[in-house]
Amino acid sequence: MNSYINRIGSIGEVLGLTVFVLCLSIVAFNYAHSEDKTTYTPTTELVWVEIPDSGGLEVSPVSGDSSKGEYISLLRFPAGLKTPVHTHTASYIGIVVTGNMKHNVPGKSETEKQLPPGSHYYIGGGVPHISECMAGVECVLMVTQKDKVDFIVVEEGK
Repeated sequence: MNSYINRIGSIGEVLGLTVFVLCLSIVAFNYAHSEDKTTYTPTTELVWVEIPDSGGLEVSPVSGDSSKGEYISLLRFPAGLKTPVHTHTASYIGIVVTGNMKHNVPGKSETEKQLPPGSHYYIGGGVPHISECMAGVECVLMVTQKDKVDFIVVEEGK
């Protein structure tokens, strides 16, 4: 257990992530889609849930349940927010909706690209990276994974 906690951070971060996943599951349950139903959600009606201890990062589920498996969600980053180096167990795809983002792999200069609205990216499972919303305007992303969400902080020097 201790090695798991060390991989993702302090016990507070583990508890924060657990609370976040629980809240996200509840919101996703309320927004479940079925194949025999058509839904429309204007931006004014999106429900955003702040991710604890994230610096203001928020999520709005679109489809699926990110605590259990395949999902699509919107993520909203405050302008200037930069994550620590981290990984996800599963690969994911992102599309920039608003703002200018970077999702770079430390030490790989070819990944140092700004991604304006309409850009997309793919990050493989286990690939250490940094997600950054450039200063000036908040960023909204559409992200999808075929497995449940996780966020594993990479310790310095690893």
